[in-house]
Amino acid sequence: MSLVYSETWYKTFLHTTVQVKSQQLYRQQTYSEYQEYLYSLCRKLKDSGLGYRRISKTLTLMNLKSVRGTSFTNGHVQSILNKGLVRKKRLESIKSREENGYKITDMKLEFIKI
Repeated sequence: MSLVYSETWYKTFLHTTVQVKSQQLYRQQTYSEYQEYLYSLCRKLKDSGLGYRRISKTLTLMNLKSVRGTSFTNGHVQSILNKGLVRKKRLESIKSREENGYKITDMKLEFIKI
């Protein structure tokens, strides 16, 4: 009787798929106090019935400058109001942290003979 010695090596791989559900994966942009002030002022003027051009003239008469230091145009005012509205909706849609989480959707163990 003879014994045969056989050395068989295997590499082991664990493949997993993880599904992450979170709104905390990117940094939320915050407004400076001046940006908040400009947005609220533009919003009040727009709600009072003024158009973008009149709002820009009003802000210029108040000696206010845009965030980048230029005088206001009607395009600046429109952009401030549109982006402020988008930001407001985004902040309202953020869910609580309890709704965030992860789950393993697939797991497979694999042995490869080498």
